[in-house]
Amino acid sequence: MAPRKSNSNQTSKSATSEPPIYNSLEETGLYKRLLDLDTVLAALVLTASKKAADLLGTVVTGMPLYTLHNERHILNIINWMERLLEGEKGINRLSPLECALAILAAYTHDLGMTINRSEYDALPSDAGYLRFIDRFLDERHLIEILRNSNQHHRANLIENHLTTDYLRVTHSDKFAARLRSRIAEVAPDLSCNNFQFHRQLELISISHNQPVEWLRQELERINCPSPATLGNNEKVNFVFIGILLRLADIMDFDASRTPSILFKHIGLDDKLSNHFKMISSGEWKKHLAITGVDWPLGGNLLTYHAANCPHPAVDKSIREFVALINREIDHAASELRHTAEPDRLHIRLPKVEAGIAPALDTNGQPIYQYHDWNFCLDQAEIIQLLMGESLYGDPSLCIRELLQNALDAVELRDLRHQLKNKRGSPAQPVDSEQSKPGTFLDKGENQPLEVSLTWGEENHRQFIRISDNGTGMTKEVIERYFTQIGKSFYRSPDFNSEQAEMRRHGLILTPISTFGIGVLSCFMIADSVSVRTNPGGVSETRPALDLEISGPGSLFWTRPGSLKSQGTEITLWLRKELQGKKVQLKHNQQKCFQKLREFFDYAKG
Repeated sequence: MAPRKSNSNQTSKSATSEPPIYNSLEETGLYKRLLDLDTVLAALVLTASKKAADLLGTVVTGMPLYTLHNERHILNIINWMERLLEGEKGINRLSPLECALAILAAYTHDLGMTINRSEYDALPSDAGYLRFIDRFLDERHLIEILRNSNQHHRANLIENHLTTDYLRVTHSDKFAARLRSRIAEVAPDLSCNNFQFHRQLELISISHNQPVEWLRQELERINCPSPATLGNNEKVNFVFIGILLRLADIMDFDASRTPSILFKHIGLDDKLSNHFKMISSGEWKKHLAITGVDWPLGGNLLTYHAANCPHPAVDKSIREFVALINREIDHAASELRHTAEPDRLHIRLPKVEAGIAPALDTNGQPIYQYHDWNFCLDQAEIIQLLMGESLYGDPSLCIRELLQNALDAVELRDLRHQLKNKRGSPAQPVDSEQSKPGTFLDKGENQPLEVSLTWGEENHRQFIRISDNGTGMTKEVIERYFTQIGKSFYRSPDFNSEQAEMRRHGLILTPISTFGIGVLSCFMIADSVSVRTNPGGVSETRPALDLEISGPGSLFWTRPGSLKSQGTEITLWLRKELQGKKVQLKHNQQKCFQKLREFFDYAKG
């Protein structure tokens, strides 16, 4: 340690005052505390922070809507950290390394958003970027139309917004390649009393964009205790610093938080494109309408004020973001129980609210009245409607839904095999290899990709079973699509991205699934449903699963999967009144089987 002698001329902040608005790192309470305790570590932090600030200035390269990921944003975060620590009282409880980590995490957590000119120019050939923008086919089509009509400002705005979204989504994902590289660039040697903390800083910086428990779990995975005690008995609580960062980051609620949906709600894409060079962070901040923050020292209520809100879409966005902050605070309170240092470390956790007043027109009247009204669906009534004959005409037509889903899964697996053979990149793993379309190799033999429909009886219960050896379902697909009424994978951004990749290799996937309610419709004829699915490439993080569903409103019972090969099997256990009655396939089922036969005839030919 290299302590600095206290300067008697230095003005000490009152323990009851809120931190001021800082204009440099040297003004902050965290840096002053570090400088008092360890001048060597303080010098290292100052050097790294200046390098990081220079890099953060490049966040706006080609992305004028994200101007507040610069040093102003970082100093705001440090200000919020000090508020959360209750000012000087909490700051003085931190060890030198904790002060250093808090400052460095503030400066480095957004470095993954930075991109130099050569990296920017290389994006059109980057596989990850191409997969990402393929999810936005409508926007890409609009860009093409605008360029063809010489509306280059609007085209550039939308294109830059997509690029910004890509950098935002990937800057601290589980790989965080740019972030790790930038940290190594700004701080190649991070040590304190022979303790190397480069890896810990990486994890803290990445953690702000991960679930709140992620940092603790990652530290456990690399056998790094938190809190830890260094060789000189200095305490350092990495999880605490991670929570401090994530809360301070999200509480810096400013223009950079504007959700992209606002562009479509209030036509800001036109406005911004027509005045592309005139928009500054200050002007954009007026659109967001945050005019002040009120959090009295010792008070439990934090209020974000918007005194002249210009539009109900902005109003709703502010309210929704405040709700998000409250959820983060609740999650942080739960995770803080794992720090095991309540006597030393404490974060002041407020209740957050929005104080919003609409802007006034020329007559002094509010330009809108805010009501959080939207369509609400009665789950029981909607389920009854979807299961009723008014939609299908005949209860047995639910089988058509399952057959169509199975056929789409088989066709998708077939095309993923073909894409793999063309040296493309399938969105999901596929088991086995393929020597010709419509088949897969099993022990050296060509086996057909197929769908089967069978009737039978087991344990005195009659059933109808639809089986396929298609793609199967991952846990994520079950959560996002299988359990979501009316939400189909084949109408999702995930599918759009995969479809675009296939088209680049001359492959066309034409799904025939219609409503996205196939499993729900099963309860027209079944009182329970059993599902066995294997997504291929099975592992601990990608398991096969068995599901039992005892009714349209019941929980899904799950257990480790029993299906040994890739595909899905759905068993409908028939309702009592249908026992002994053979459910007849009608015209629509026959058409589905005809398409199935045509597909495999084509594949074999």
